[in-house]
Amino acid sequence: MGFFIKNPKLGSNSGRVSCGFDLYPECTVLVYDFAGIYITKMDLENKILSGRFAFEVPCTEDANNVLHITEGRFDLYMSVLR
Repeated sequence: MGFFIKNPKLGSNSGRVSCGFDLYPECTVLVYDFAGIYITKMDLENKILSGRFAFEVPCTEDANNVLHITEGRFDLYMSVLR
């Protein structure tokens, strides 16, 4: 699973988030512009971004097969794209 978060803000539910992942052989997901990620820590000195996430997304192969992602948490190294 990977996230691209444009202009993250501490304590904010980011409005521009993209994710992509492959959970099962019959279910891949690539989603752009969804809400559901909450930033809990931004350490600019060490370039660490932490937060929580929860969302629902349909599988690319079958829109009736919906993944319910709940109580997710992440700690990521940030990189700045210009």
